[in-house]
Amino acid sequence: GDICDMCGAAVLHPDDNQQREEHQKECIKQHEQAMEHSFAVARSKDKTCGICMDVVMEKEPPTERRFGIMSSCNHVFCLACIRKWRSAKQYEHKVVRACPECRVKSDFITPSMYWVDSEDEKQKLIVGYKNALQEKPCKYFKEGKGECPFYDKCFYRHAYPDGTLAE
Repeated sequence: GDICDMCGAAVLHPDDNQQREEHQKECIKQHEQAMEHSFAVARSKDKTCGICMDVVMEKEPPTERRFGIMSSCNHVFCLACIRKWRSAKQYEHKVVRACPECRVKSDFITPSMYWVDSEDEKQKLIVGYKNALQEKPCKYFKEGKGECPFYDKCFYRHAYPDGTLAE
């Protein structure tokens, strides 16, 4: 086949214009995704956790290089630090549910491999996270045999053994 200008592969059929167009659309889509990834890495590389003061993308081991995105503010924290902060027992509930820097209450933390700047990106990340959690069964509900202490605030799936969802 002919060589694609985008990917450099010899995959374009010389006489099939539809195949050429479809391949080029796919190449453009992959290129845009690669660019988005590059921008996310660049945006994240120098962000410092407001608790441990480490650069999140330089933490060791590499599994610790995740951000904890607060739902109601834009302060930077690594996921491990903000989870530890929120699990502290020596403070009252409303203190640990608030941002350690600005004290604005955030109901939940969204884990992310990259820092998000804009409100649109944050909402997209949060929706994706909640949708992923809805696919996992709630460990408290136990298919109707238990009771979830979070009730309608729980992001996990509350389903009975036959698959019907709980009210």
